[in-house]
Amino acid sequence: MSFLVGAAFFLFAHLARLINFSLSYESAELRSWFNLTAYVNFCLRLLLIFGLVFELPVVAAILARLGLITGPLFGPTAEVRRSGERHRRGLSRRPHHHGRHLDPALPQCTR
Repeated sequence: MSFLVGAAFFLFAHLARLINFSLSYESAELRSWFNLTAYVNFCLRLLLIFGLVFELPVVAAILARLGLITGPLFGPTAEVRRSGERHRRGLSRRPHHHGRHLDPALPQCTR
């Protein structure tokens, strides 16, 4: 799906600009390199490139899931995972509800 989004992004956002830019330099001494074969090859190559570039986040997510790459953008870091495990086991040292401990004997603040 992201490949198709990248290809559509190229077609609708960049193709016309690239063609107009390339043709703007045409003069009597400088002829355009566009013919049907060159145009089709140019479009297909850029469609492929844009589609593959839009696949990179998917590839990065798969590699992060496999543990081959790490980092703050690819999921929880080791410290966050450890604090989540402490919380599940009831060993969390951090108070809940924005710094307030819930005590049934005290009146609770509602917003």
